[in-house]
Amino acid sequence: MKPEKKPHVILLSVDSLRGDFLEGGPFWQSRDLRLKIPELYSFSRGMSRFTQARSTTSYTTTAHAGVLTGLYPPQHGLRAFYHHSLDRRVATLAEMLRAQGYETILSTDTPELFVPNGLSRGFEKVFSRDDHKLWGYLHRVCQEKPVFLLAHFYDVHQPYGYSEYPIVPEANDWFFNAMEQLHQDLGTSYGAFKESSPYHMFYSLPYDVETSIRLYARGIEQFDRYRFAWWRGQIDRRFPAEDSYVFLFGDHGQAIYPKFFGHGAELLDGVLHIPLWVRGPEFSPGELHHPVTSADITPTLVRLLDIPLDHAGGFNGRHLLEASPRPLYSEYWKSQVHTDTRDGLPPIRQDDSGEFLVPSDLETKNCIGQRRVDAPDGTALVENEPDLADLAPESPRDGVERIIRGLDGTFEDGESFLKTAQQVEHLGWQTVVLEKLSQHKPQDYYRFNDEPADGTHPLFDLARQLHAGSFARQTPVLPLSEELQGKLRRARQTVEAALKRFTPHLAVAFTGGKDSLVVLHLFHQAGFRGPVINIDTTVEFPEIYAYRNHLVELWGMDLHVFTNHEALNEIVVAQDKEHCCHLLKTLPLQQAIRELGLQAVATGVRRDESPARAQETSFSPRPDHMRVHPIVEFTEQDVWTYIAHEGLPYCPLYDKGYRSLGCLPCTQKATGPAERSGRAQDKEQIMQRLREHGYF
Repeated sequence: MKPEKKPHVILLSVDSLRGDFLEGGPFWQSRDLRLKIPELYSFSRGMSRFTQARSTTSYTTTAHAGVLTGLYPPQHGLRAFYHHSLDRRVATLAEMLRAQGYETILSTDTPELFVPNGLSRGFEKVFSRDDHKLWGYLHRVCQEKPVFLLAHFYDVHQPYGYSEYPIVPEANDWFFNAMEQLHQDLGTSYGAFKESSPYHMFYSLPYDVETSIRLYARGIEQFDRYRFAWWRGQIDRRFPAEDSYVFLFGDHGQAIYPKFFGHGAELLDGVLHIPLWVRGPEFSPGELHHPVTSADITPTLVRLLDIPLDHAGGFNGRHLLEASPRPLYSEYWKSQVHTDTRDGLPPIRQDDSGEFLVPSDLETKNCIGQRRVDAPDGTALVENEPDLADLAPESPRDGVERIIRGLDGTFEDGESFLKTAQQVEHLGWQTVVLEKLSQHKPQDYYRFNDEPADGTHPLFDLARQLHAGSFARQTPVLPLSEELQGKLRRARQTVEAALKRFTPHLAVAFTGGKDSLVVLHLFHQAGFRGPVINIDTTVEFPEIYAYRNHLVELWGMDLHVFTNHEALNEIVVAQDKEHCCHLLKTLPLQQAIRELGLQAVATGVRRDESPARAQETSFSPRPDHMRVHPIVEFTEQDVWTYIAHEGLPYCPLYDKGYRSLGCLPCTQKATGPAERSGRAQDKEQIMQRLREHGYF
């Protein structure tokens, strides 16, 4: 019997597309813009259109993390704009569908917003600014297997009307003509900017609100006329409605203030109010008015496609067609991002080798905030919170007034403003402020201002649910495959045999890395409470020390730290890798074996890490002790799957682009496809000799 064909899944993300600028939206009506976007309009007519859709944040990175995980930022972990990545314990939609046999493909105009943050995890192919090459590949692969495609378009984002990948040469003519006209109107020399990047042309000009809004509107029209029209034709030909799901959404919108319109990290309702359209067998054309969030996309697909998951706590999102009332959640991190607009480069860019570079002056503040007003129709109005230092007591009326001005700073007159304020004044307002950044104590994120005496406000109830208990335990994870279950069964047999044979002369080596974490957990599960040894070269990452101490406190480990202090006075660290590793790692290990009277040491060595370890076995004799390697069969992905499945806390360096952790002078973020590409390669080349000396 021929297996039933799985439907294709297409996600179309239009960066910065506000929901209220489209047909029927209040801003579209009041400003008489009436955008000429026939392709988007006709495309939407065959889809379910959710008129009350909200994003989980006003940042591209965090918004897509919510889309791909079905979780709010406190759960998926990608909160700060660049300095944190998607939590490794969280399963992405790409990983879920890849496990179901899908070809997983990411197409984006800005790979620097996806790859460094872990958002490309689970995607087998990543295409950057090459629609023709992408569709050539899709034409071949969609005939053979189901496809999951996330396509991210930057055309509507600032600079409005400019496409990173113009389908036809004339697609960007309007943008350059508009920039030239604006320079002429302002009496500035356009000639000085002709050789500049489009971003410099745009950001170098002062814009009033009216000009910015009209540029934004024309940018949407340009996207519709050229790029989206071409894409729509490709989708209609390759992915017919009867055997595919197509989602079109904005990740966030643009902010409107009395004297400003543009991209910003604010929780204005217009920024969070996004279009969300869905086409598929279960979705009927027409408008739906119940509140939904972009985090509902993954839970909806999990239900529709019957994807198996191990649910520890479930998603924050839910099926899009569930219309019962609920509070929605959004947040932002107040980030200080320094961009050199003289060369038009984004804060993160790729060098010639393909590595993504993060400038050292990119910092994240500890302030996030949200105001919320629950309106009678069930929608939520939110606005941005100032820095903590600017917070001051204010009356409910003052709060409502700031909310109204934040939602729309372009009231025609004072009377219309007061009328609107009176309509919502009786609803009251609440504030939630994140005080500090903590990877290990999510319950410490929040303090509450003006909390109701009875504690029944839905926003506070939601915040408590989000931050109660263990971070990872609240997220759904991929189930263990049969292959990994077999590896895990053999790993536990190795642990049991080692305990039976070598107790009490057995220790577990713990480096602070992911592999030794898994081994330590396996022994901990088996009842091991013996010595845990840590070799401290004194040049480890600060995060390693903090994480090690946290785990000692969390698990009550009997930790023994060994350091060769004398050698530190004799050598220049990392100058001679072989000599340095022997003195600072191998000799302290031998000291630990002698002083603790050990007959066996368990480590996190895996065969697939390097050729020097490819022939290792579960029990590997050394001259003076036995090496025990419980996870020698595991792959890197096996390790992370186990960590996610067990909800284990891990070193936060892995959320910053590191894949293999060593000493600070010899370790950097991964620079290539190999797991140990971030390790000092001159040391990797002598790994066999190091191991002959007694190195792990």
